[in-house]
Amino acid sequence: MYIVKYSSGSWDDYGVSDIFVTDNLEIAEKWVNKFNTKIEYWKEILNQYNDEDGYLDEKYYSSPVSRWYWNIKDINTAFFEEIEVR
Repeated sequence: MYIVKYSSGSWDDYGVSDIFVTDNLEIAEKWVNKFNTKIEYWKEILNQYNDEDGYLDEKYYSSPVSRWYWNIKDINTAFFEEIEVR
């Protein structure tokens, strides 16, 4: 069995979220690859709202972008771990 997860944050706010469990390695690999591709795509989109220091430009603080900016930027990558059924 494989448990699919993604991590977010760093240091004190680091966390791992469990997404699903499957017995099919191919499904786990495909989902992880798709997730990581999509998260990189959205991070590139959000980079257009960065200031020169790489943070959200303050002119966008009250826009709808700010609601999603830190949530997306905080996500690291997806991965899976093999687990055993007892």
